[in-house]
Amino acid sequence: MRSRRLLFLGVVLAVVGLGAGPGTPASAEDPPSFGSSHVVDRVGALGSRTAEVTAALDRLYAETRTDLFVAYVDSFTGVADRQQWADQTADENGLGTNDVLLAVATSDRQ
Repeated sequence: MRSRRLLFLGVVLAVVGLGAGPGTPASAEDPPSFGSSHVVDRVGALGSRTAEVTAALDRLYAETRTDLFVAYVDSFTGVADRQQWADQTADENGLGTNDVLLAVATSDRQ
């Protein structure tokens, strides 16, 4: 069962990662607020695939009870380093122990 969950998570990450190519140039970003969505794409990395990614995130939650939040930004700024950026994003959005944050800074290539 665990290997099936990891495989499914790998598929979700592969779908999400499809948008990791060059995005629209954008300015540096402070940690985002997810609001009612699990996807923040401030650089247009996902293009028209946001609905597909959201559906994959919904399937991941249904099968594993893990909430995956995805953020595409230009750069991790507004804080000292990328770890602090991720921590602040998680704190400000109330992410808990069953939540996962995938953050991609397209210009920083991180």
